[in-house]
Amino acid sequence: MKVLWAKPNSTAAEVTRLLSMAGGACHPKTVKTHLRRLLTKRVLDFRKEERTYLYRPVMSEAECVDVACNCFLRQVFNGSFVAMVGFFVENEKLSPSQLQALSQYLVAKAPSLSSEVESTSIRL
Repeated sequence: MKVLWAKPNSTAAEVTRLLSMAGGACHPKTVKTHLRRLLTKRVLDFRKEERTYLYRPVMSEAECVDVACNCFLRQVFNGSFVAMVGFFVENEKLSPSQLQALSQYLVAKAPSLSSEVESTSIRL
């Protein structure tokens, strides 16, 4: 998708070449399979010019990230954002500065909770 966001209206051969240039060894049939799947999911569209198909994204990168994140959240954490954040806080090796940044972000998103958070000892 990143190739097509960067260069919409590309052929399968151009997508393959650009992926290879970016360091990914891609077989043309694999690329065509992925393009077909993305067409089926209606993430891509195409137009035919003579005997060539030109592929273009239908969704922006931000829209795709939103859909993928929400799908992941539903499938893995039953839609619970709290469970997801808790999992990553408990299972990833977050530095004190990362934990501080996360805490500040959450407090900024919920200003009415900031005094409650400061007065409560929370273990992350």
